Amino acid sequence: MPIKSFQEGIIDLIYKGATSSKKIRRVLTSFGGVFFLGIVFMIYLSFQMDRLLGFPKLIPGSYDLFISLPFLITGFCMWLWSVWKFMKAKGAPVPFNPPPKLVVDGPYAYMRNPMMLKLR
Repeated sequence: MPIKSFQEGIIDLIYKGATSSKKIRRVLTSFGGVFFLGIVFMIYLSFQMDRLLGFPKLIPGSYDLFISLPFLITGFCMWLWSVWKFMKAKGAPVPFNPPPKLVVDGPYAYMRNPMMLKLR
């Protein structure tokens, strides 16, 4: 029997979670939300660490806010729209609690996973 790769193991774990009972899916969805908030906190912590260590800013002055604000607003609106479509379909964007039917309207009409938008 061949040994599974790490990626296959993660995919199997997500599949088992997504096809388990509603109670287990609800717990795993909460865990996914906490994991997401942990990633956001780590990003915040990295900015504080940069400031503590005295690293120079990439863009001097307050230009960084004016450059990043349109991207942040666009990304946040795309995220909200995607989450709303999942909730409307009685699911969650966390892989452990997918909606019972495929979401194909809104931003999902144009791309497979708009919350993971990757520009080429």
